[in-house]
Amino acid sequence: MFIRLDGEGPIYRQIYRQVRDAILAGQLPPGSRLPATRPLARKLGVARITVIQAYEQLDAEGYLDSRRGAGTRVAAALEGLLEARFTGHDAPIPRLSSLARYAADNRPGRPVGRNTPILDWDFQYGRPAVSREMLSDWRRSLRQAAISPRIGYPDPMGEPDLRESLAAHLREHRGLLADPARIMVVSGTQQALDLIGRCILNPGDGVVLEEPQYQGTRHAFSAIGARLLGLPVDGDGLRTATLPDDPGHYEAPIKLACVTPSHQFPLGGVLPVSRRLALLQWASRQDAWIIEDDYDSDYRHEGGTLQSLYSLDRSRRVIYIGTFSKVLFPGLRLGYLVLPSTWVEPMRQLKWLNDRGSPALEQRALAELFRSGAFRRHLERNARQLSERREALVAALREHFGQAVEILGARAGMHLVARWPDHPPEQSTALIQTAAKHGIGIYATSPYYLHSHPTSLELLLGYATLEPEQIREGIKRLKKLWSVLH
Repeated sequence: MFIRLDGEGPIYRQIYRQVRDAILAGQLPPGSRLPATRPLARKLGVARITVIQAYEQLDAEGYLDSRRGAGTRVAAALEGLLEARFTGHDAPIPRLSSLARYAADNRPGRPVGRNTPILDWDFQYGRPAVSREMLSDWRRSLRQAAISPRIGYPDPMGEPDLRESLAAHLREHRGLLADPARIMVVSGTQQALDLIGRCILNPGDGVVLEEPQYQGTRHAFSAIGARLLGLPVDGDGLRTATLPDDPGHYEAPIKLACVTPSHQFPLGGVLPVSRRLALLQWASRQDAWIIEDDYDSDYRHEGGTLQSLYSLDRSRRVIYIGTFSKVLFPGLRLGYLVLPSTWVEPMRQLKWLNDRGSPALEQRALAELFRSGAFRRHLERNARQLSERREALVAALREHFGQAVEILGARAGMHLVARWPDHPPEQSTALIQTAAKHGIGIYATSPYYLHSHPTSLELLLGYATLEPEQIREGIKRLKKLWSVLH
């Protein structure tokens, strides 16, 4: 038996590794006799006790049989089993569940037109501006939270201090009266949607979505077998007159409607109170529930704060979702739900089953950010900055494209949609590809449509991470490319 000491780790582990690998490779078949410890120690130039340690470890793991008077042999129990060990070939393909097959077929990729590395003038949506001041405040909050960390499992509903802070924030900024006991902290909007779907949806149940809509909503509910109904939106958001009002028309009930009433994603309409009330009445008639995805209403550039749909609800059928991905940074992976009282216990159990609760340290740091006033300062600073950048983008589009472009959804948030009614949507592909070659990142709205498609050329333009001068230069260069292509 050839053993080569490789110098990696203690000598007895080197011997152990060499013998074990030889057995697994078939070089030492079951029943093979190993050298006695004394001659092997002399051959390797090591102490006998070192070889004994290696043999004892192999014996303890079942690789060897050691019997007094019979020597040490490779375990006979391994006969016929070594062929099934890992050989370096690909593992067999598993028979995936329907959920895993859906996830594989719809794995997240980069948005249409997104390029890496980041382009010089990248109008990518979803990346918030992260200032040095905010990062400094966050590090300080983390240090404070780590002074006396919670080392047990967190409450599945979330840290009490954070839920108290969220209740105060929602009361001040959204006019939403929420009992902290009904606020659940989750790992972002995607987990919120997944938990809601798992709570009440069975395969085949209906879910009403806006058309177009946030792709993550579509995937969360499709993955568990829901039937999706995409209803059209206009400049005022969801067209509630198109809500299906005949439950007998479908084999399974419609249990959910998911809307973005304060800033429809991606087209930006704001749902007027008449439609909000109509939606609430529809939910009561249908015995359905409404998800209010309030993803970016902390940033409002025109007019005052809008009353949430949740605040109008008297029948307690609205589930409110908020996120910190747009206010702080996506890597934080924290969001929250405001639940109807009857949802608290089933959702608590689902959250516990899913991940035992979101990380407590980050929650406590976020609560400290609220307590110290740093969160409010960051929000105000970002709101001013975003308003300046939004104004720069609107002005640049008007300067270079004039009345040929329609600007949608610019009153709030971190993005707007630019639409050219006289150009077909098919032209967006060539424009996006050409722009990327010239360092400009622009994005089509077409991936956000479920059953239909845009009727003209539409671009979703984010502006959070670009300085006003970069915005102006990017649109100026886009106009030059436009003139060449069109």
